[in-house]
Amino acid sequence: NLAPFSDPLGLKVHNKGLTFGDAPTPPRQETLKDQTKDLILDLLADGPITAEKLQREIEQAGLSWHTAKRVKSDLKIVSIKPGGIWHWSLPAFEDDNEMDF
Repeated sequence: NLAPFSDPLGLKVHNKGLTFGDAPTPPRQETLKDQTKDLILDLLADGPITAEKLQREIEQAGLSWHTAKRVKSDLKIVSIKPGGIWHWSLPAFEDDNEMDF
């Protein structure tokens, strides 16, 4: 066979037959970085938490604290130090001077 490969083609099976269309996109493999981002966003959803607690939660989930620190800049996480203890916060909390801890 010397012909070039054709473009992928998608199809759906219905009760009335087949429908042809665009090929589905292959599923994206979720990386450890993606999992870390999801966990950090979930943990910070209700407001700032201590960096120590965040590190403990990340490591208990089997993820790397080193990866979390790299993800921090991607998510534009803010480090704040109220009361002398480091907290991580989503950017929305950055200018909030009356945060409850």
